[in-house]
Amino acid sequence: MKIKKLKPQGIRILKVIHIISSFSWVIGCIALCLVVFVIFPQSGDELYIHSKALKIVDDYLVIAGVIATTLTGLVYAVWTNWGFFKHRWIVVKWIMTITQATFGGFVIGSAINENVIIAATLRDAAMTDPVFINNLQTIKIFVPVMAACMIFLVWVSVEKPWKKQKNENMAVANFSEAVEFRDHFKNEAQTKSQTSRRKTNKEKKL
Repeated sequence: MKIKKLKPQGIRILKVIHIISSFSWVIGCIALCLVVFVIFPQSGDELYIHSKALKIVDDYLVIAGVIATTLTGLVYAVWTNWGFFKHRWIVVKWIMTITQATFGGFVIGSAINENVIIAATLRDAAMTDPVFINNLQTIKIFVPVMAACMIFLVWVSVEKPWKKQKNENMAVANFSEAVEFRDHFKNEAQTKSQTSRRKTNKEKKL
């Protein structure tokens, strides 16, 4: 069964939603970096507010962006001509998107959510709690990595690297095939011409 593709108007709407979703993810990662590296809580109450702010950014910008970006990407792959594996840059985007979504959800998201619970329960004692400190270190290490990966994905979406090279390689391959095709028929024509001349010479001798 052939899947009906989106019309140009539908593709334009899809593109807008996909771009907004991607930037929500990027802005969310940058916002997490700012909260982690710029704001330094001095008390248990401030620590709880700090942890809660991380969770709000993660829930409403990062996770929402992840879900919307993935869904619009699926629509792009199924209901437009881009597909899943037609271009190398699309494959790279899918691998990085799935990896980041999985890692972000199970590692970064878990650390953020657990710290909110610890800060709400322990307050001042949370500032020296080893689990809280370990979770905060995890966030500090991997959130900037995710932000950098997202910026790279935006660049991939805009520049579409490897596509041009692939097209150039296909053009070279097509040209080579055309030359081989031409030479093949040229050789056949020469062979037929030589055969025809030989027959003509034999007939003249007879």
